[in-house]
Amino acid sequence: MKQLTSLLLVISLFASCQPQRAKTNDDRTIVVNNLDSLLNIKSYFKAKAFYNENKEQLDEQNRLRIGGTLNNLFNKVGISKEQVNRLLSLYTNTLNREELKDVLNVQLSNAVKTFDYALAHKVSEQLISDFTDVVGEEELWSIKNNNIIWKALIDYPKQQVEFDGDSKIKLFRDEVGLKNLYLTESGEEHPFIFDTGANLSVIIESQAKEMNIDVIDVSVSVGTVTGELMEAKVGISSEITIGKMRFKNIVFLVFPDEALFMSQFNYQVKGILGFPAIEAMNEIHFLRNDDVFIPKKSDLDYKSNLAIEFLTPIINLETARGDMHFTFDSGATRTALYQQYFEQNRADVLANYDLTDVRFAGGAGDTTVQGYYVEFQPRINDSLISIRPVALFPENLNTSDLYSYGNIGQDLISKFDVMIMNFESMFIRFK
Repeated sequence: MKQLTSLLLVISLFASCQPQRAKTNDDRTIVVNNLDSLLNIKSYFKAKAFYNENKEQLDEQNRLRIGGTLNNLFNKVGISKEQVNRLLSLYTNTLNREELKDVLNVQLSNAVKTFDYALAHKVSEQLISDFTDVVGEEELWSIKNNNIIWKALIDYPKQQVEFDGDSKIKLFRDEVGLKNLYLTESGEEHPFIFDTGANLSVIIESQAKEMNIDVIDVSVSVGTVTGELMEAKVGISSEITIGKMRFKNIVFLVFPDEALFMSQFNYQVKGILGFPAIEAMNEIHFLRNDDVFIPKKSDLDYKSNLAIEFLTPIINLETARGDMHFTFDSGATRTALYQQYFEQNRADVLANYDLTDVRFAGGAGDTTVQGYYVEFQPRINDSLISIRPVALFPENLNTSDLYSYGNIGQDLISKFDVMIMNFESMFIRFK
């Protein structure tokens, strides 16, 4: 999918992509182009609604291609795999290079989400060797770097989880205010940060040794919030218990202890439970008193407002400027807003807030950039929810923020008595 760089073009695409029935070949071409444009700018929720309105009018190739992408994003991985496999078996020769590259990326994402490391390695190798003409330099670096992980894990079993009953877990806050829970290994409890924003679980070397993590001697580069790169190894667990859930083969990025020591707070991160393990819990109820309830069987349903891009959860929220999509990070203490949000609200921001130094921190240290502290007011359950001060960065800190409006943290979650995350029906519900 070709990158779009013009804000005016983005706005015009939103205006043109209102649901409509395709009647002619020209209409169908417009529908396909609109869907591709929405996917390019990561407007996944609008793309899903538009696709559902028009999918019967699409030819099979585009129905499989776009449907496979959307089913991957909305965690219907089994359906996505079937669609991608059929697409590649029937239409490989009629897909253009960009389309084929994107389909392989969906296949790669499906493999990672199902812990099929051999397939993830195979597809990564194909992208690296055959698609350098359509894979950007940064994307190619990311594929190569991640491929180190998939290759290292080929001979290891998939992550598994068994539920022995409903789990009631008490989260607790550490000295810097991050929410932790206990992982139990060989009868010993170990505190880990609970973080949906972590693509993989994380552990420091001393903790990995204590918890009998099998560490593989490979080196992977990991980006930090401050833009630096840190080197990590790859580890995989035996059996770990969380509440009444028994996890096997959780993948960890293993860092030197000093790499995750935050000197500005005199604080040592020991471990982070990341998204793949959290998603396997299926449904999680967060209560205001920091209790967590995880049912053995989920039977709830709600309007879908959650997507997963690779291993990153994305939430759709209503605002005064319309629906906006944000990454969702339960490990972040505060919400942050990005350039997309600034552009949509430029006049209001410039009229009411002063440009100032905005400081943010990560495992590799902290940094300060120019930005604003603003009030953020999403509409949830038909009510405006006010959060302030919220850091707004008028220029994106990295390219992954390009089409996101921001990142939702604990300051929004704490406004409600209950938050439910459901990875089957794909929703986050606040009560």
